[in-house]
Amino acid sequence: MPVRAARFCRHRERNCHAARTEREELAFLLSRKLQGHTVVDVGANRGSYSYWMHKAVGAQGNVVAFEPQPELTTYLQDLRATFGLNQLTIVPCGLSSHPEQTNLVRPKNHWGAASLHISPNEHTDIVPISLTTLDDYFANSSMRPIRFLKADAQGHELEIFRGGERVLREDKPDLLFEAYDHLVDGGELFPFLESLGYDGFFLFEGQLTPISRLAELRPRLPRKVSFFNYIFLPRRNSQIQPSIRAAA
Repeated sequence: MPVRAARFCRHRERNCHAARTEREELAFLLSRKLQGHTVVDVGANRGSYSYWMHKAVGAQGNVVAFEPQPELTTYLQDLRATFGLNQLTIVPCGLSSHPEQTNLVRPKNHWGAASLHISPNEHTDIVPISLTTLDDYFANSSMRPIRFLKADAQGHELEIFRGGERVLREDKPDLLFEAYDHLVDGGELFPFLESLGYDGFFLFEGQLTPISRLAELRPRLPRKVSFFNYIFLPRRNSQIQPSIRAAA
């Protein structure tokens, strides 16, 4: 197979995998009986999850979307106005383990890949942003308890959860997040969440599958996928393992 064709096939395979996984994740979100509750979207980007979260919580619930990129904050405000997302609160900052002013590095024309963990070069823009913590933001909030939290922060997930340790311990929200392989294999992310009383899963063929089976099933995942999406449930609920396909 020519090199260009091979690259196209790998790219298509990854995109198909991502689209299928997102459908399964949204089905999981909608299956969690979140009506009237508070949910959090960390790294809201263009608001695809915020939109469906709003549907899930209904008119008596709350969606809090954290997005530090100013262009995307404006986009989210337009989304809220266009679709009447009255329960959506847009917070124009990111989350971390401690509050600070810092710089986000963003590939030019690729807002979805902005990161605190890449170095700037001629192909990137530098975006000054503010960071707060989950614990600080919700310290005296009437919106608690939080029942569901989605995080997509390009490798910053552990710091986000560390900055929300009190909320995670007290509220025990379901967690849906993306994590790169190098942060999972031998890293601190999973042990930290397990120490807070969580059990970890990933979606495989429409089922919640324990993370203990990840190494076994990884050869059946698309090639060149360097990250995966995980679902961590409070231990008291982790025996409930619904079929995502059935919920869709």
